[in-house]
Amino acid sequence: TCAIHRFLKDWSVSAGLTCPVPDRFYRDTAWLPPGRFTFCTATDGNHGRGVAWTAKKLRQNAVIFMPSSSVAARVDNIRAEGARVILVDGTYDEAVSRCSREAAAEGWQIISDTSWPGYEDIPRDVAGKQAEHPDVAIRIAPYLGAAEGVVPLLLAAASAPR
Repeated sequence: TCAIHRFLKDWSVSAGLTCPVPDRFYRDTAWLPPGRFTFCTATDGNHGRGVAWTAKKLRQNAVIFMPSSSVAARVDNIRAEGARVILVDGTYDEAVSRCSREAAAEGWQIISDTSWPGYEDIPRDVAGKQAEHPDVAIRIAPYLGAAEGVVPLLLAAASAPR
């Protein structure tokens, strides 16, 4: 969710809009046109669910690429968040590659926790923000609602020893 906030904050400046601060990010979505963006990522579980949940909360679209060998419950959980799931024959790395190709072809915004040559800024920013500001997850958790699995993951990440 930090990566999506960063992306939308940068976009809102170029669009002449104001992106809410993280504490209000999920409560105040009127400034963001529904369906304006499609966020995509490759995952074998939790990261994809977080991207899907965030997109749903912000009234945006999500496309999640997963290896076809992914556990069915993980696929179901991501679909339950409203995302389109594309199962890729092969490994996680092949899902990452397909995500990258299709995002470029479709104009989707990649929100990956994995970097590769030419895509380093968002993963580096996310890692840095998690290390610098573990309190953000605790501060925004009350506004996230009862998203099973998401809030506990955020809180666990925020309280993990550094």
